[in-house]
Amino acid sequence: GRYTTSKRQLSSQYADIYYYRLNKLKKPLKEAASRKFGTSLPTVNRILELEIGIKSVVCGTLYKEMKLKPNILDEINNDPTAGATNPPIEGLKNGRFVSDEDTIVLEDESGRVTLNLEAEGLPKVAQLVTGAVLAFVGILHENGALIVSDMCAPGLPPQRKIALHSSSSDAKESDSDPLMLLVSGLSLGDPTSDPLATDLLVDYVTGNLGGSADHAEAARIAQVIVAGASCYSTPEGAKPAAEGGGGASDKAAAADRMRAQHRVDASPLQELDLMLTRLCASVPVDVMAGPGDPCCMYMPQQPLLPCLLPSAKTYNTLRTTTNPYEATIALKAGSNEKSSFSSSKDKSTSASAKQDGAADGVLVMGTSGQNVEDIIKYSTLDGSLDILERLLEWRHLAPTAPDTLACFPLADEDPFIIEECPHIFFAGNQQEYGATTMTGPDNQKVLIISVPSFSSTNTAVLVNMRTLESRPIDFSCDAFE
Repeated sequence: GRYTTSKRQLSSQYADIYYYRLNKLKKPLKEAASRKFGTSLPTVNRILELEIGIKSVVCGTLYKEMKLKPNILDEINNDPTAGATNPPIEGLKNGRFVSDEDTIVLEDESGRVTLNLEAEGLPKVAQLVTGAVLAFVGILHENGALIVSDMCAPGLPPQRKIALHSSSSDAKESDSDPLMLLVSGLSLGDPTSDPLATDLLVDYVTGNLGGSADHAEAARIAQVIVAGASCYSTPEGAKPAAEGGGGASDKAAAADRMRAQHRVDASPLQELDLMLTRLCASVPVDVMAGPGDPCCMYMPQQPLLPCLLPSAKTYNTLRTTTNPYEATIALKAGSNEKSSFSSSKDKSTSASAKQDGAADGVLVMGTSGQNVEDIIKYSTLDGSLDILERLLEWRHLAPTAPDTLACFPLADEDPFIIEECPHIFFAGNQQEYGATTMTGPDNQKVLIISVPSFSSTNTAVLVNMRTLESRPIDFSCDAFE
């Protein structure tokens, strides 16, 4: 798949990702700018070609200078007189690293220019993030700042055509419409979560909960996606530490505590294996990597190792997948065709070919939520749905990577670029459920879903893949009283 990488060396430079991102998105960005601003304004190819007093269109990558952003050098130095140790702590207290002193610049391979966004109708600096590739209309001032009057993003990419219910008469849900269940943040093994809710979820999917209507609905579930954070991770401070003076008895006691901790750490995986075994006996299940799961934290996160799920891996309906997630799910009623990953390197399945109706399937794309969480930390954007809409407009899943979101330093690609518009776009491990429909200028239609954390809300999301509608399902004990 496009997110699976064999180049996991950390010796490369991260600058190559930004160069590749800008070069890849510059063409659609210039086309979007031409449609919005017209062709009368001159477009400069490089920032250094801007001339003082001339209104021009310029493209580049944003970089936000943030006073409160943590700096590892300040932490290493730990010098109170440096004046940069306390601000990050202040930022952590309010949950955001945003201040009124932040500035934003536009840069490319030739140089950078400071942006002045004081004109009416423009977003504030705090509403933008590092890494987004955008176009601006402005006049270069003598002080070196670009006085911006308008801006635009690349916009939604092309979308394949599929047979969706579009008219009001067809919009009613059919008994044959395939369904997809989205769940995230199971956090199995968490002592504070409700294990009964998880059992009710499994019983519902397998058709062992409710009446005949619930059984018929469960029979239409064609795919289950577990969007990360499946295992509870023991807080670092709760792990036992070896103490004592180094005697034989102290070493033996420390070894016993370590073995006990290993058993505790393995318990969530055992619970996940048991749950997936029950689910995979009835329906195809894709398990995404996510925060706290036993996998590398660098994005794109690679799939969980099958050896961690010895019982569930015996079913061919189980697939451990990457984070981000991208798959095509067949819409044929009663089809047993398993959803397949789309590869950006497969020329036969390019966006243009799919747009001509080459495949009847819904393109599903999403993450386990780290990209949304990171943007919330470094901006004043709040709603998950608003952030997901902006990501589609920017054509990028994780613009803040690698600046504040850890990722692999890939030299010849940026796997987070959205090359084809999905039909369903989601983010897992959010605080609450939300859904909206976004439309594009070329008749694109995207269902955007905020998937809540199951361990804190006991809520999963059921999606009708034919009508592109969704609704939450509450599995808390109160909901069944």
